[in-house]
Amino acid sequence: MFSHACKILLLSTLLLSGCATTNKTSFRNMTAAYRDVVETYSNENVLLNVVRASQRMPLSFLDIPTVVGSGNISTRASLGFRVANDPTRWSGLLAGTNYALNNFATTDTGVTVTNAFTFTQASLDNAAFMKSFLSEITPDVVASLSNNRMVPSMAMYTLLVDSIEITTRDGRLLKSFTNTPLDSEQYAQFQRALYLMVMGGMTTEVASNRLPLSPVFEASEQAIANSAQSAAAASGAMLLELPSTQGEPRKLQWVRPVQGTRICFNRPDADYVFGASTLSAQALCSGNHTSLTGHFADAPALARELGLGSETELTPRIRFRSTSVVFFYLGALLHLQEHQTPAFVLKIKNVDEIKNIDFKQSVNGNFADLPELPLFVVHKNSKPAMASNMVNYKGDSYYVSNAPDSWTSSVVVWLSQLLSLNKIAGATPASPGVLIR
Repeated sequence: MFSHACKILLLSTLLLSGCATTNKTSFRNMTAAYRDVVETYSNENVLLNVVRASQRMPLSFLDIPTVVGSGNISTRASLGFRVANDPTRWSGLLAGTNYALNNFATTDTGVTVTNAFTFTQASLDNAAFMKSFLSEITPDVVASLSNNRMVPSMAMYTLLVDSIEITTRDGRLLKSFTNTPLDSEQYAQFQRALYLMVMGGMTTEVASNRLPLSPVFEASEQAIANSAQSAAAASGAMLLELPSTQGEPRKLQWVRPVQGTRICFNRPDADYVFGASTLSAQALCSGNHTSLTGHFADAPALARELGLGSETELTPRIRFRSTSVVFFYLGALLHLQEHQTPAFVLKIKNVDEIKNIDFKQSVNGNFADLPELPLFVVHKNSKPAMASNMVNYKGDSYYVSNAPDSWTSSVVVWLSQLLSLNKIAGATPASPGVLIR
């Protein structure tokens, strides 16, 4: 009897051990499920604010700064038996009579798994986040997003660029192009100008800039003692002599070199699109690189049509939006899509296709033959076949499709990354007010 009971107990123990091992998978599944939830949470937060922007409502963002997961496994096992023979006597206890009918053994085994995730939900409606959110996007952020490849370069710059200004050598404004879909004629001109900027090798580079520390003064006015000059030089400042015409007094200025990111144009591409020496030296990237973008056969003609091939020493000035304006820009596109008949849908030509050898062989690399895809399309109260995100707002449902017939889903992911770049130190509160269990 004891031998049989021990076998049952040993079997129960093995079963419990197997259950404990198997349930490791459940924790792995929980982790995967958590990742899916956070991804959906982030994408829906972005889409919801685009919908708010389309209705001119305030934007509001939430974040999950911390997550703590816990879990444990507890097991139990017991063994019991009952005999019909007299247990007070050894002969009765060990007798085999009526064993099958009157004696039996029982086991009780079990596994209890407990787990929980605790996370904090923080509001980003604070000064630190809003200062970055409302400020103009800087070239270093553009450089980071350029490495993304989530959306083509034309889609990215369409979202980021607010206007393009072309100035002459003497500072006169020659041309100005504004990125607004509300004026179809002006917007068409902007899109063509932006295509030329991209085809002309517009990119970013790390460069050393000079931060002025003093007004410009003449050499005769310099009254800084040698010891003060040494202290200024030790702090990283330098005395710069500015260009002056013959016969004028020498002009000086104290400056400090600083590293920064700037927008510039690759010389081979710029010379092909705009003509040699059309762009000023300060607009060109340092060094002479090979072509970055590839060339459209009709690009020089487009530049002349926009009046950019008649003068030299031109300087393009690219003004970027703030992240807030990017959201309201997409909100404006959604508003036009909903309220115009037929629905207004902004389409983007993918100039990156110029690198595709099949495209170059089939159409000779002409701008007019580039394929177009809608930049951003939202389905209201109508679920598309490949819906990837959905939010409810004021009784209406808004869907984003993951279909390859637009850049919409990729734009949502790109916006999420742009938001992350706005989360500077202090943007997420250290002690959020909402704790979710």
